[in-house]
Amino acid sequence: MRERAQAEHLVQLQAVHSTVDRIPLPTGLADVVLLANVLHDIPAPTLAEAVRLLGPGGRLVNVDWAPRPTPHGPPASIRIAPAAASRMFGRLGLRTVERWTLGPWHYGLTLVRP
Repeated sequence: MRERAQAEHLVQLQAVHSTVDRIPLPTGLADVVLLANVLHDIPAPTLAEAVRLLGPGGRLVNVDWAPRPTPHGPPASIRIAPAAASRMFGRLGLRTVERWTLGPWHYGLTLVRP
């Protein structure tokens, strides 16, 4: 990864080795956190860690599987519907500011930390 970053002249990129529920970065460092296709399988401490990284006004973008059967993805029975996801993030202090459909199989939420 470092070699590719150097080849692409990405000088402000730093690799950080960690576990997903204890990322050694300062609280509030991130302007944006992206979660994609993982909400159905993400442990609560990992989700809390993603939120911890957001600074004031920071946005969390969650792209996930629509809560119905599709040709790909996890079983519909374990998928998390957009309203349930909004409530889950709300309990962690985030406010949903946008919801959208992303193709035939996904939805997206944009949430903000006050």
